[in-house]
Amino acid sequence: FAAVRKRASWGFIDSAGSEKISAAYAGVSNFSNSSAIVWKANPMKTAGRILDFVLIDPGGRILAGPYAGALQSANGMASVTDDFQHWKLLNSKGQVMCSFKHYSPLGSFDPMSSLPLLDDRMVVFMPRITHK
Repeated sequence: FAAVRKRASWGFIDSAGSEKISAAYAGVSNFSNSSAIVWKANPMKTAGRILDFVLIDPGGRILAGPYAGALQSANGMASVTDDFQHWKLLNSKGQVMCSFKHYSPLGSFDPMSSLPLLDDRMVVFMPRITHK
């Protein structure tokens, strides 16, 4: 599927240009290994969240979520959080593979902003992973 924007919302089309998942999202990731992360505004700010992130399958069905934040890797795995400190690693079916807490000497980890750049090199903080 390809992400497509209609007016101010995002959805997905197939290779023939037919809409497969309606444009109802504020943003979307690409599909990777049969899952994608999509997000919508949370007007009620449930649990203090401005956005709700969910993991969906190619049929648009929710596999996991909502979460306060989410990142997706190229292999279909997704990292999700509700507090930007405690994270879960999900497989492409939405199942929790492991949990970890992010530690950073620069303060809290915010995946929605750029990683810090120091001396023109990207600084990446590896999470400490604890298996369930």
